[in-house]
Amino acid sequence: MPNLRVPWRSETSSQYCDKEEVDEGFTGIIVSCGLGLLRSVIINRDSIADVVPVDMVVNMLISVAWHTATRKTEHVPVYNCTSGTLQRQTWGDVTATTHEMIIRHPLPHVMRYPVVSFSSSPLVHDL
Repeated sequence: MPNLRVPWRSETSSQYCDKEEVDEGFTGIIVSCGLGLLRSVIINRDSIADVVPVDMVVNMLISVAWHTATRKTEHVPVYNCTSGTLQRQTWGDVTATTHEMIIRHPLPHVMRYPVVSFSSSPLVHDL
């Protein structure tokens, strides 16, 4: 499973988040949960959530461009930007942290209490 790009971690503006990210990305899932709109997700809570902030991806792209330009190799190098084993988190961990933050800092215009159930079964999800 590929990793997910999330908004800035440490660069210029902590308020930056583009419309596409809110509509379709990881942030959109968090916002939907916080508003009480997303109630059920088909996913295994024990699966690894490979989430990488976009500023880390951009920094890596710049580093890779420099590295590729300054070193000549016989083989085409392959680079990966993942959280991997450095900060291993499961979707259960992400959910617990997100729920804690949403309760501590509720979003305006909440529709329902933010609770999300996880299931790896489409049948259970559809109930």
